[in-house]
Formats: sequence, structure tokens, C-alpha cells
Amino acid sequence: MSLVYLAISLILTFAIGSLLGFSHDGKLSPFGSALAFFFASMLLFLGLFGLIHLIGSWRLESNPWVVDVKEMGFWNNPMYITWLFYHDHKKWAKWNTAIFSVFAVFVVSLFGAILTFTPASPPITPENFWTGWAIATTLMFLFAFTWYQNYASVDRTPSPFPKGRLSDIPRRL
Repeated sequence: MSLVYLAISLILTFAIGSLLGFSHDGKLSPFGSALAFFFASMLLFLGLFGLIHLIGSWRLESNPWVVDVKEMGFWNNPMYITWLFYHDHKKWAKWNTAIFSVFAVFVVSLFGAILTFTPASPPITPENFWTGWAIATTLMFLFAFTWYQNYASVDRTPSPFPKGRLSDIPRRL
């Protein structure tokens, strides 16, 4: 339920910010730049997290033997992340949250710096860039922490009754 409230508050913040995000000269204000950086970082983070989740589930379906392995080493092992995806979902989520939140902030900051410090007319002043960057980075890490807390709180242990049609239940029993 807290994720629903988080999504609603983000949508309302974006709606209010789109109205108040520009200063009198048509460039982004600190509030507008913070929202732009935050939403770009958040979308990149969620996209990467969803992609790695999709890849992990695909690799798990392609390599069913990973389920039976009790211990697996980390170094030079391409299947470790897939093994971790199945056996320790919280640790898998913690690693991916940490890596992708830092990566998203870095990529969006780099793109914003290129837009801000180009010789052509930038859409944002350097002062507003740094203020917006500081606010957006703080919001992004708070969002990533909330995302991890919600993701890790869901029980992902395999069920003895896999999802399927109701008519399959008597055959499985």
C-alpha cells in the first residue's frame, strides 16, 4: 500500500512541478530542475531494475539446474546473479538497488551537465543545475531505499502450487 501512496505523491509532485518549474526567463527553476533530474533518474532506475528482473527470470527458466545448487561462488561465475535471484532475493534486490540507483544518478547528472554547460543557450543556469541536482539526488536515493524496502518485504519463496488453471489443481495433488 505504501508503494501506491508513493506513486500518487510522485504524480502530484510532477503535476505541481510542471506548473511551478519554470522561472520568469523561461529556464528551469531549481524546483523544475530537481523534478526533471529526479524523474529521469527514477525512470532509468525502474527501467534497469525491471530489465535485470526480466533477464534474471529468463535465465532461471533457461537454466533450471540453478534451483538445485545449494552454494555458489561469486568470482568469475556468470550464473551467480541468477542463483542469487532465486535463492536470496533480498540480497539480489539490495545489490541491484545500490548499483542502479548510483548508475541512474550518474547518467542523468552527466546528461544534465552536458545540457547545462554547453556553449549554446542552456535550458538551465548552473546555479539551478547544482541546486536541482542536490535535491534530485536526495530524492532518488530515498526513492531507491523505499523501493528496496517494499520489494524486499514481499515473500518470494516458491510455492508448492505453481500458478496455473484451476482445473490443474487435482492433478498436482
